[in-house]
Amino acid sequence: MQKEIRNDSLASVPRPKMNSNTGRPGPLLTGEQKRKYSDFRKTKLIATSLFVLMLICYGVFKYFESTYEWLGFFRAFAEAAMVGALADWFAVTALFRYPLGIRLPHTAIIPNNKDRIGENMGDFVELNFFTAHTIEEKLRSKDLSKEIAEWISGNPFIVDEVCLIIPHMLNAIADKVIRNFIRENVLSGIRSVELAPRLGNVLAILTADGKLQDLFDQALKIIKKLFEKGKPLIREKISERSPWYIKIFGMDYTIYDNVISSIEDEIASLNNPHHKLRMLLNEKNKELIANLKTSPEYREKVEDIRDHILNNQDFIDYLDNAWNGIEPMLHHDIMSENSNIKKRLREAMQFLCRGLLQEESVRDRINTLMHDVLLGVVRRHPRAISIFITREVRKWDTNTLIQQTEIAIGNDLQFIRINGTVIGGLVGLLIHAVSRLFF
Repeated sequence: MQKEIRNDSLASVPRPKMNSNTGRPGPLLTGEQKRKYSDFRKTKLIATSLFVLMLICYGVFKYFESTYEWLGFFRAFAEAAMVGALADWFAVTALFRYPLGIRLPHTAIIPNNKDRIGENMGDFVELNFFTAHTIEEKLRSKDLSKEIAEWISGNPFIVDEVCLIIPHMLNAIADKVIRNFIRENVLSGIRSVELAPRLGNVLAILTADGKLQDLFDQALKIIKKLFEKGKPLIREKISERSPWYIKIFGMDYTIYDNVISSIEDEIASLNNPHHKLRMLLNEKNKELIANLKTSPEYREKVEDIRDHILNNQDFIDYLDNAWNGIEPMLHHDIMSENSNIKKRLREAMQFLCRGLLQEESVRDRINTLMHDVLLGVVRRHPRAISIFITREVRKWDTNTLIQQTEIAIGNDLQFIRINGTVIGGLVGLLIHAVSRLFF
């Protein structure tokens, strides 16, 4: 069934016609591939030249053999070498094309079986490298997050590579058309979201499990500090606004002490977890969350506020002006030798890597997550790699396939021709020697 599914999925892929090999390296070859292809061409020339040499030698030795009988040994060697060279030439040529253009059966094997070769390559790679069992076995035997952290920690150039991308991104954003496109799509995305229910969910998360009271306590600490710092000012204001006859008897100090004492008592009472203000705060928070989630009126109010902000040209201009001021600074910093952004990125990366290398429990969690994600992808798409390779090979033209094969093994195949010439000649010499000895 899987085979049928894969074949159906590949049915739409066009099958290129067989082309003749031009004998030249393609424009997409790397320098190393071009070198290998050049070596292959040289070896092929040597193999062909050796055959031509044997042909000439055969003619010379055959011509003078009647005069010099001992030349029969050399003639037999050259004759058998030609046969060996031709046989191996035919075998090697039949892999890639029709020998002499004659469409003999079982020739041009690679071009005629290109689809099957791609299919078999895909099956081989998939079954040996990308099965769920193989990946699971590899993941279980490796601390993948540790290896990644060690690699990143030992290769600081990663930050430089990332920073090389940033100027291009800044230049792209600086383009008016691209900036308008990004802005319109971002604003459109924000408008399409129902903010009120999401704000309600966020507020519920932020204030759950007593977090609201924790925030209240933090605010209370800030109020206490501000009040302590403001006591001299309060004392000064009470003194300034008190009548002269109050000041004569020092009543302004008494008023100050009473005011301060009352405020301190009220602030201290707020530490009580059952204080009515705390209870009221909890009730109003729950009410607000419920209204944000369910009330059409609140939803409409939130959307009105959102649209008012997004449609405000002053707000849009402010964002543009802010970006116009930030972008040159970012660009200048990224391109400078003592870039603060690069420095901070390196520090953050090193800090993260050190933390991962020290915290085995965190690595275990990350490894488990990667394990589940990778295995999930492989199990959901078991034939993806095989189909991809088959499709890619099928899309290759014949010339490319032959060229890539010749780069990979062509040099060795030409040595087979050379070896065939030598071995054939030795076998012919042996046969001739045995024939002269026994007959």
